[in-house]
Amino acid sequence: MLIRADLTFLYFGVMLITGGLFISKIQIKKPQNKGIATMIFFGAVECVVLIFALKFLKK
Repeated sequence: MLIRADLTFLYFGVMLITGGLFISKIQIKKPQNKGIATMIFFGAVECVVLIFALKFLKK
C-alpha cells in the first residue's frame, strides 16, 4: 500500500465536484487531434513512471 491515510473524505469531495460539473451549464471545448495526442503521451509517460516506481518499491 502506498498511502496509509484514509482518503474517504477527499474521494467524496471529488465526486461531489464531478457530479456538480456534470449538471452545470459550463461549456468546454472538446480537444482536437493535437490535444488528444498530448493527453495520450502524458498518460503513457505516467504509466511508465508508475510501473518503474512500483517495481523499485517492492524491492
